[in-house]
Amino acid sequence: MFLKSSMNCTVNDVLVAVTSAALSRYYFRKSGDTNTSKICLRSLLPVNTRPATSLQTYVNVIESDKRNEVTWGNKLGYIILSFYLAMHEDPLAYIRKAKKVLDRKKRSLEVILTYKIGLIFTKFFGVKVGTSIFRRLFARTTIVFSNMVGPAEQVELCGHPVAFLAPSVYGIPEVGNL
Repeated sequence: MFLKSSMNCTVNDVLVAVTSAALSRYYFRKSGDTNTSKICLRSLLPVNTRPATSLQTYVNVIESDKRNEVTWGNKLGYIILSFYLAMHEDPLAYIRKAKKVLDRKKRSLEVILTYKIGLIFTKFFGVKVGTSIFRRLFARTTIVFSNMVGPAEQVELCGHPVAFLAPSVYGIPEVGNL
């Protein structure tokens, strides 16, 4: 939080920068190679394009018999971010680079276009083609970061409050027929 506040950036900017720094230092320490032109590391940041409103707002709309005005589910767009392997003397240079790239990507139409293109493919070619494209995107991604805010209300599972969820995946994705 200190870095986020002092560098005037988001937590995700810091997370991307720290990951980039760790991957860069690991690669250069293990290989000793300075030519990184053949290395392609990609990350994917899902972004919910739905405006941030509370669940209570939806409950109020449903109770007032305006159910047709409510659409459920996330509207996910994606930021596809290339990782650049580089050695910087100043550790804050990784954060400056990540902030610069992410700010440019956030201002672009990439998130909205990736959402709309996915929607169009699913509508015109069916769920099977839409799912295939989605799976190919994830199968060709090195790292997936979550850029979405969790629920504002307390969530319970079988009467027990859920503090956080920490999903992780290890190994090669099980993707068939790519």
